Amino acid sequence: MKINLDGWAPHLRQGLKPFYLISGDEVLLQQEARQQLQQTLIAKGYTERVRLQADGDFKWAQLQHEASNLSLFSSLRYVEVLWDKGTFPKDAQACLEKISAQLNAQHPELIIAIFTPKLEASVTRSRWYTSLLNIGTHVTIWPIERAQLPRWINQRFQQANLSADAEVSEQLAEMVEGNLLAASQAIEKLALRYAHADQQMAITLPQLESTISKSAHYSIFDLTHYLLLGDATKTLQVLQALLACGEEPILVLWAIAKEVRALAALKSARQSGASAQQVFDQHKIWKQRQKPLLERAQKITGKQLVCAQHLCHQLDLAVKGQHPMPVELLMRQLILTLTATNLPSVLLESMS
Repeated sequence: MKINLDGWAPHLRQGLKPFYLISGDEVLLQQEARQQLQQTLIAKGYTERVRLQADGDFKWAQLQHEASNLSLFSSLRYVEVLWDKGTFPKDAQACLEKISAQLNAQHPELIIAIFTPKLEASVTRSRWYTSLLNIGTHVTIWPIERAQLPRWINQRFQQANLSADAEVSEQLAEMVEGNLLAASQAIEKLALRYAHADQQMAITLPQLESTISKSAHYSIFDLTHYLLLGDATKTLQVLQALLACGEEPILVLWAIAKEVRALAALKSARQSGASAQQVFDQHKIWKQRQKPLLERAQKITGKQLVCAQHLCHQLDLAVKGQHPMPVELLMRQLILTLTATNLPSVLLESMS
């Protein structure tokens, strides 16, 4: 069976399958799907859980061992595998094909769930995939398209016992630029400030903007202001204040990454002969931000931007707990990369 995320909750209410494959690149939605499965299994008596963090060095025989191992503590067991690729090596395929012949589809005492990024097309044509789908379920998690994002945000407001008109939902969608985790965390902050148990509170545009930017006497917009001025010392000072006051790192990353994308677009436009105004219109850059962006784009080098883009990617992974380096250290490297002048190439390469 193959379903999308909309059918996940109804599917769990109907009954459990011995095998689940949950794939998709939206980290927040996959985390929530995983939590729904865990809660359902606990309620059904699957009290013993084994978690396997699978990477390139993972031995799939370990999963085979868990599938064959009888538990001394519980007759109902759950094994989850966190796999970091959208395809499976030959040893994984052989292991999964064997497991498909062992699992009990009618009365599953063992349930296995594998969580992956978006699958490559070749996976769905493989023999083991077909075998497992005969007894299990593949849940596909698709990205939320930009046109549907305000509707998704509005649903999140309602779940937090808040309401928002179309302007507020659209503004938050514009702010987070498709980052569902940033949108979710922004709504959580609004709920902490304004939600009431006995009534649904309406969020206004000033409340939204105030909540996202409120951290001591500095805001995220102060950080990007000094960043575009090339003032490394002041930008780092604002960063430290924001993080000390509990500002969400994902929102700080969103603000900096937005400027990096605009700077890269301006740099590219200059090389191709396009006008800066075309970039401003395309990226919906407000008039008061156009001059500092243009001035920073004229001073920054192409190598700095490449390095900054790479650091943004590393930061995104670090915020999600998927990168070994500390978030604050990566942010400091990113700020120094964007504000410094005449950085040696060898230094840029070491930072990326």
